[in-house]
Amino acid sequence: LIGGHITVRSEFGKGSEFCFELPLRLADLSQHNPPLITALPSATEIPIPVSEKKQQTRLQGLRILVADDNHMLRKLFLRILSLEGAHCTQACTGAEALSAMQVTPVDAVLLDCIMPEMDGFTAAVEIRRRGFTGPMIAITGCSLDQDLQRCVSVGFDSVLVKPVSRDRLLQELLQQCKLHSTQNVI
Repeated sequence: LIGGHITVRSEFGKGSEFCFELPLRLADLSQHNPPLITALPSATEIPIPVSEKKQQTRLQGLRILVADDNHMLRKLFLRILSLEGAHCTQACTGAEALSAMQVTPVDAVLLDCIMPEMDGFTAAVEIRRRGFTGPMIAITGCSLDQDLQRCVSVGFDSVLVKPVSRDRLLQELLQQCKLHSTQNVI
């Protein structure tokens, strides 16, 4: 591997960490015009086309919990949903999601399936046990039939497989809210 090395650390039920090191020298980029490297926009800087600005009320007033341990993905989901008029609450783990729902009533829940501390599967069972009947959508990187069946068996109404597009996220959320005629509070 070009004089470098790869390491893997994995703990059952918590996740895996993959690291690699490469012996590279820093290049002098000051002589390049235009610059070879430009910064990517953050989730809050993503431009919204003018045609979409007029339709940003599809989720007006909905209270949505977004639970995902991936900070950037959570931030992106929050941005998309907020621009559509939703009021969002966020959590990094299933346990945080449960706590957040005790403090802030929500109409819909988006849960990552694999999170540290308490995964989305366990959180989904507990959320349903506590009486939440609104739409609960799983967000997962796993698309095997057994994983999708597990999502349904623990109480998710539908599953979004990563990567999730903006349009697919909104379509699924709107469809589930319509099916539930959402105004649930726990």
